[in-house]
Amino acid sequence: MPIFYQTLGYAGLIPFVGFTIGLYMFSAPSFIAACATMQLVYAGLILSFLGGIHWAHGMPRKHALQLSLAMGPSIASLILIFISLGSYVYTWPLLIMGFGFIGLYIADKKLLEPSWLDTDYFTLRLRLTAVVSVCLFLSAIAFWI
Repeated sequence: MPIFYQTLGYAGLIPFVGFTIGLYMFSAPSFIAACATMQLVYAGLILSFLGGIHWAHGMPRKHALQLSLAMGPSIASLILIFISLGSYVYTWPLLIMGFGFIGLYIADKKLLEPSWLDTDYFTLRLRLTAVVSVCLFLSAIAFWI
């Protein structure tokens, strides 16, 4: 079973890598805006998913910080997406989401109960977080060039 969830995890990187490459390969403003928007929307979905892990772990323990982390990424992502859609500003929402993945990984390491997780969970999360954050940072940089 571990190979299956690892495969799903790595497959989840495809949109991050694809949208990042799209920002650098094409010059049409509408395509660039679409890639950045989809990058933000997908990142928001994944951050929401990762926050849900804290809901499952925080509920039995009645852990207030974990329950906040369960909803925080969803709300923050939605705000960042609305800001970018309303203003066509992508740089700092992409940067914030990149740091959001790093911050959530750190929170996972401190707050998730290791005995509830597969032994390879944090290794996989670190690899996925690194690729996702680099993609989001490179996407943000595309707007500075």
